[in-house]
Amino acid sequence: MMPCALGLMKGLQGTKVVMSGGTQMAAVLALGKALDIEGDISIATTKYVDDDKSAGFRQIVEETSHLCYFSDPGLERSKIPGVQIYAQGYVKEGVGMGGAVIAASLYGVSQQQIVEETDRVLMTVELPKK
Repeated sequence: MMPCALGLMKGLQGTKVVMSGGTQMAAVLALGKALDIEGDISIATTKYVDDDKSAGFRQIVEETSHLCYFSDPGLERSKIPGVQIYAQGYVKEGVGMGGAVIAASLYGVSQQQIVEETDRVLMTVELPKK
């Protein structure tokens, strides 16, 4: 994933790019800086990543001199305990959730709608039988 993201950063120079992800994408930004990849590049993640002080996300991004954006998906209001643990800091794998939430909000999707739709979709998933 990281070499692909670096290739996109290099190939999209001259275009505004918002990367979406947590510490892995922050590492990509740091690699891009080390490889002198320039451009209008920023990163979006969730407040859950930012709240995890052991991850050092904000420090890594600040050292690259790129902007970072944080979204609050509001998952503590989910009806599904497995989703609520994101807000409690136990899960870090959001697969670009921070950027997706920011993009959705730009199109008028509310935090409540994100939580309700997340619950609705997950409640329709049929788990495999053992």
